Amino acid sequence: MSELGQSEFRVTFSLMPHVLKLCKLLYSGKSDPQTVASAVSELQAQLQKCHSLLDSCSFLDCTSEEQKALFAKRKQQLKHECDLLLKYRELPVLNGNVYR
Repeated sequence: MSELGQSEFRVTFSLMPHVLKLCKLLYSGKSDPQTVASAVSELQAQLQKCHSLLDSCSFLDCTSEEQKALFAKRKQQLKHECDLLLKYRELPVLNGNVYR
């Protein structure tokens, strides 16, 4: 699965605008069947995107213990990378203390 940013993930699973559009069309009573069918198709397409994304998530096949272990491993990797960033920021080349 490609990594999705948090905002992209929210957009993918944002079904409410599609549902509201469909509700407005149905409650207005003035929309033609083609417009309603189009709105239903848009909602179905969005649901299919969500379904495909969930199917591609490898972590869903893990047990709770495996997920916890994976989370701990990723948390440790993040801490290590943050520590490296702090270390790199203190290098003389990056903080302006370079002797010429």
